[in-house]
Amino acid sequence: MSITPHPTKNRHLPEGWTGKRWWYIVTYPNGRAGGKENLLFEGTKAEAQRLDLETRRMARKAPISVNPPLSSCVPDFIEWYRLDRAELTVEGAIRHLNKICQHMGQLPLTAITTQVIDKYKRARLADGMKPASINNELFHLNVLLTWAQKENLVGEVVKCEKFPSKLTRSAFPSMPTRAEFEAIVAAVRPEVRGIAMLEFYAGLRRSEALNITAECVFLDRGLIIVLGKGNKQRIVPVQHPGLLEELKRKVEEVKTGYLWVNPVTGKPYKNLRDSLRAAAREAGVSMRVYPHLLRHGFGTGAAELGMSITAQQAIMGHAQVQTTMIYTHMAATHLIEEMRKMHHISTVSNKSEDKT
Repeated sequence: MSITPHPTKNRHLPEGWTGKRWWYIVTYPNGRAGGKENLLFEGTKAEAQRLDLETRRMARKAPISVNPPLSSCVPDFIEWYRLDRAELTVEGAIRHLNKICQHMGQLPLTAITTQVIDKYKRARLADGMKPASINNELFHLNVLLTWAQKENLVGEVVKCEKFPSKLTRSAFPSMPTRAEFEAIVAAVRPEVRGIAMLEFYAGLRRSEALNITAECVFLDRGLIIVLGKGNKQRIVPVQHPGLLEELKRKVEEVKTGYLWVNPVTGKPYKNLRDSLRAAAREAGVSMRVYPHLLRHGFGTGAAELGMSITAQQAIMGHAQVQTTMIYTHMAATHLIEEMRKMHHISTVSNKSEDKT
């Protein structure tokens, strides 16, 4: 089965249209040997994908049984999860659920109890995993169990209790100086340097930078449109001259579609970790460097330079302002300046007391 835009019914729609359009959904109601049928449908892409998935379920000769083993649910769950999640998020879910299935994959859904989950947590701690990482795995187990309940595969499911926040709260990361950050970005190999520049000079998340397209770049206005967490769009101003030049070069090169495509896979790059590590070594930076650290560098720099908290929140796409405020605490220069104000007040006060 597959979903394709109708070849003629959508001609009147403008380029880049994301609303309702006509689709062909190719189905095989009697299996591949029974021939295919083209189902005509009008709606958004997400709606067409949901209809496609529902059609697949109806055509399945061996439906999932009630209260099935956990591992047998994963393929269908991933199909459903892929409908409105970023590909990197789906890959994370696959990775987490595969690890969980190694421990409890043969258990029926109703056999996944609090005791089983506690045993899993202890086993993962023994493997050397951090509580925060185990919580990420349990998050996707929770989503799968909720999905199974909605699909009537099971009556009631247990809620996976995660580790409390006091055990998973991350310490402030070690941060290179701005000069070191810029040296690292400059040392990234040219074919993917623009991705690192988007993270450091525009504050994009890794997945946002990897999946930017030519259609989302508006050089005449100095901004880009970013598809962030939860498929939420936001406008991000781009003012750094080097980044503007790099975006202009890539847009002229690719014309349409993803700006940075891996020539081996023909798809967007999935990570920049190895390139950043090599760039850090070349720049003489010995501390651990990873893609999200570049975003931290943007946030800390914005706080140090006095950007308003609301503007920074909008640019970085934080749902809660408390998340943005972390960068105020990480901005050592800002805190030093605030302490100097306090010291100045104390000094003036002492001088006044001496005169009296």
